[in-house]
Amino acid sequence: MTLSILGDQLGSGAGGGRFTTDLLRALLTDADALAQIEKLTILITEGQSAADLPPLPARARIVRRRFPSRLRQTLVAEWASRFWPAADVAHGPFFYVFPGQGRRSLFTLHDASFLDERFHSTAHNRDRLDLMSRQRDRCSAIVCDSRAVLEQVQHEWPHAAHKCHAIYPGVDGLDAPAERLDTGAIGAPESAAAGAEPFILAVGTIEPRKNYGVLLDACEQLRRELGSTAPRLVVVGKAGWMSDAVCRRLTDAASRGWLRWHHDATDAELARLYQTAAVFTYPSLYEGFGYPPFEAAYANLPMVVSAASSVGEIWSGYARVVEPTDVPAIVEGLKWALGLSGAARQAVVERQKARAAAFTWKRCVAQYLELYQALARQVSQ
Repeated sequence: MTLSILGDQLGSGAGGGRFTTDLLRALLTDADALAQIEKLTILITEGQSAADLPPLPARARIVRRRFPSRLRQTLVAEWASRFWPAADVAHGPFFYVFPGQGRRSLFTLHDASFLDERFHSTAHNRDRLDLMSRQRDRCSAIVCDSRAVLEQVQHEWPHAAHKCHAIYPGVDGLDAPAERLDTGAIGAPESAAAGAEPFILAVGTIEPRKNYGVLLDACEQLRRELGSTAPRLVVVGKAGWMSDAVCRRLTDAASRGWLRWHHDATDAELARLYQTAAVFTYPSLYEGFGYPPFEAAYANLPMVVSAASSVGEIWSGYARVVEPTDVPAIVEGLKWALGLSGAARQAVVERQKARAAAFTWKRCVAQYLELYQALARQVSQ
């Protein structure tokens, strides 16, 4: 089997970029997987650096072809791909694979929020729907990051249901720089810097599906109930789309002193926040997979997370899950997490870490390889 993987998100810190980089890292360091691939081509068309990848084995190579992203939805893309190395199977790890890049092709769908008009502007939604419709009809397989996304896609696209597969990404140390995840001894909030005030941590771009408006409602209610003892909320995330009203609320809360908003944070800064927070919360309305709860789990933080979409699918029974629109439930969850101490806290974070440890890249690579092989067999038939 010959395999081509599009590496145009290499080096990006976003979820899709992390996935592309980490999938390639895992594949290139898995001798058993590489033994089943005759030739591996990593195609880069947008100038990304491959510095984060390990040394390439003899059967793998990087091929660079400059190609403007604005032309991906045109016939030019199909024409250009005729001059790129042929492969039995072509994989687009971030929503897109070039037409004609492989005899069989698949793409990874990290979320299907574009199918819900609550989460994107009309113009953006129309463009994404058009792109995904083309990919859906052209590709031989669609890989979803969770069962929740799989079921949504199969419901919305019943004629493509037979193409859909669910494969969870891995998170075992390859998904982020090592300093970002603290896998040391379990500690209580008091183990943070002496005299530091406990705080609630929320991580994610400020956009509709992250549900910051409801989280702010919950934290305001928590302040009414706990008064001066209520912990501060710390938000890490850039201002995104359809978020003007929420951004104004964040700015106002910051001016009143009960919230800190980090519009951007380095890996080291985010690691310190994970290590010194008292509670992590993630009341997202929709996620395809959701990396931040895994980071919080590895950092030994008790979590109050959404029962919706993939977050509830993955964390129900392991972390405290709440309905993301239920303000009193979020408040009670936060109070529960803040009240944990000693053995109770240790049991919670141990349970969360055990769950996170189940999501290995070796398992992910093995499942992708099984799908690659199935598609390659179709080529030979």
